[in-house]
Amino acid sequence: MKLLKLISKASLLVLLLSLTGCYYDETSDEISLPPVANVSFANDIQPIFNTSCTSCHNGSQVPNLIAGVSYNVINNGTYIVANNLIASSLYQSLIGNENLMPIGNPLPATKINLVKSWIEQGAKNN
Repeated sequence: MKLLKLISKASLLVLLLSLTGCYYDETSDEISLPPVANVSFANDIQPIFNTSCTSCHNGSQVPNLIAGVSYNVINNGTYIVANNLIASSLYQSLIGNENLMPIGNPLPATKINLVKSWIEQGAKNN
């Protein structure tokens, strides 16, 4: 009888945990914010890399996102494909369709929207 109670309590706990889940487990595959006009790589995108990405992607892990080299590294047809969010693996990682980045601390929707808008505007080095 004690075993049955223990199993039912454990089952209830597993059910509750599966229903609540972690807020950050959800991906942001649809950023529903309006596009941002005139996104600048230097003023808008590189600062995101500097604060959220370069602790790992600093030359020791690809892609290298440090200032001065990041644009040429990501604009190679793999990480970023101008005007093509689906083919841009950097964007797909930010929304969790590939390995969610940054690990453990996903970007807020406003920053993902900047990256999205920049890619949709042609991913210019401006």
